[in-house]
Amino acid sequence: MELADRCKESAQSVMSKVSDPIAQQIHRENADRKCLATFIAGLSGVVSRQVRYAHPRNLREAMNSALAAD
Repeated sequence: MELADRCKESAQSVMSKVSDPIAQQIHRENADRKCLATFIAGLSGVVSRQVRYAHPRNLREAMNSALAAD
């Protein structure tokens, strides 16, 4: 999905480059949450409602819900 690819690219561009593995994990989790939120915000209509009702935990779950609702 084009929207998902754009969300991933956007999330990668804002991730800080740090050497500390714990900080890296925190940045990754923040980027993943932003990516998921951006993807869901970019949906509309019935698909948007179905994905929101599904309460996806990650982008893959959101994409699967969007495809199932379409």
